[in-house]
Amino acid sequence: MKALEYVGTIGDPRVGEVVTCGKNAIQYASDDKKEETEKEVYKYYLSRALSLLVIATEKINDVEQLKQTFQTFAVVSALTAGQRTMQADSGTVNLMEGLASNALILKLAVPKEKISDSAEYQNLVKAVANQYVEYSKGLTERYAIYGSKLLDSAVEARRKTIGFFKDGLNEENKSDVSESGINNNATNSGCYIATCVYGSYDCPQVWTLRRFRDYTLDETWYGRLFIKCYYAISPMLVKWFGKTKWFRSFCKSKLDKMIDDLNEKGIANTYYQDKY
Repeated sequence: MKALEYVGTIGDPRVGEVVTCGKNAIQYASDDKKEETEKEVYKYYLSRALSLLVIATEKINDVEQLKQTFQTFAVVSALTAGQRTMQADSGTVNLMEGLASNALILKLAVPKEKISDSAEYQNLVKAVANQYVEYSKGLTERYAIYGSKLLDSAVEARRKTIGFFKDGLNEENKSDVSESGINNNATNSGCYIATCVYGSYDCPQVWTLRRFRDYTLDETWYGRLFIKCYYAISPMLVKWFGKTKWFRSFCKSKLDKMIDDLNEKGIANTYYQDKY
């Protein structure tokens, strides 16, 4: 299996070839070496699956250039910046999605009963499953940069995928893999200026604004247009002026008054889970 470490690239990890070579190694191993060969092959499959997911997670979380691309497009047109950035990013996303899919192929090449019977395999599979969750969280955060998010059907598909990654784990180890991280709610989305002013995405003031966004602004075409413009322009304003006292003071005075008015009109300031 040592030679297989040099097979494939990020663009084409050639996992089909890896799996075939592994099967042949097991099939043609002598009887006294079969168990040892099998263990070596399956450990390699899982280790390589983990490596692919680590690479995918690191790449998907590398977003500084992507943010700059979005801001450049936003200067030209705030209304089309998200769509243009998404198109520019599609190649990277597709490449990383390919790595994640290949990681699943490698994991599924290890028989479920082998995983169930081995503490070593249990630990490797748990690590692979948790890494897939981290990758999915990173993808959600990446999409949020240009105002996109996973469809509910895509979230459901990912939850089914994590089920395949967890297959073979005992109940205790399954519980160590949290599926709650697989969703379409990004922590870096939301009221960018408000988060800068109040210091948190989860606080009474921002809960009020998020309710106003989801149940008032989102109900009309001009409200949705405002939301798009806000999310296009807000990151740039925060980047340029977010650390300045005058900007924070000015925005806070305006937001405080707005939030008081919204609270008086019945919009609550209690804990809130985003509508979408």
